[in-house]
Amino acid sequence: MQEEESILLRFINARIDETGGPEDVDINELVEHAISLADELAPTHIRAVRESAASRVKWRRRTGYTVRRKINRDWKDTYEGPRGRCHELERSEHRMSDQTFTSVPHQVVRWSIDTGAFFADFRARYEAAVPVLDTKRMERLRADRADWDTVLRAAAENAPHGFMRFWSTDVGGTMQLAGDAGDCSSYLMGNHAIAERMYRHDPAVMLYAPLRAAIHRDELGITRFSIDQPSTRFSSFDTPEITAVGEELDRKVIHLLQVLDVPVPDTLFAGPVNQ
Repeated sequence: MQEEESILLRFINARIDETGGPEDVDINELVEHAISLADELAPTHIRAVRESAASRVKWRRRTGYTVRRKINRDWKDTYEGPRGRCHELERSEHRMSDQTFTSVPHQVVRWSIDTGAFFADFRARYEAAVPVLDTKRMERLRADRADWDTVLRAAAENAPHGFMRFWSTDVGGTMQLAGDAGDCSSYLMGNHAIAERMYRHDPAVMLYAPLRAAIHRDELGITRFSIDQPSTRFSSFDTPEITAVGEELDRKVIHLLQVLDVPVPDTLFAGPVNQ
């Protein structure tokens, strides 16, 4: 079902690109036409299709996007419908727009929090609370073309506190080779199940997902956990659905710190902390 939804969204995006301008797009008509090509879609998938189409048109209207030319290379997407029938959707690929560059200034807030612990101790507890991504399981899910509900269950099992580690490095160990003092470990932590809820609106969110974090000792020897406040990154996309997920990630980071017994300042609380 997830693959079918993805194909429909590509079809919708292609049809949007073929219009003379964003003001010419009738979202309801476009979505209904796309959905009629499928055997069936669950209500949640229909909602996702509608949200993605509306988000695309909103972006075009905000940026003044218009189609300039189209390269004559067509291709077809083929997928298996819920009842076993194959469908094909055609589109033209690689369209050029008049807007070849955009610059979006935005302010980012960096959190740097005293963990109240020794470096090695806090790093060990953090890495236990934020497990490494189970890449072998992810590879099996991709190979099996698992449905999205199965992916969600796997992510929940892999990330008991909402996050998993996609990458890490011992920066301090490397810098000590140059004679620099101090300890520092850097991480990319996130959750693809959460990221997908932003990705469906704008794949560019992956510039900031997973979240980059660092555990380090400052000039006073205090062990700190530093991370950019997620909502201040994701709000730059000016899409309410993405902003809402960014605010949810704020709360999840705070919850993780509480799990790690970090004294979280009251100033970080913008709302209730939910797991």
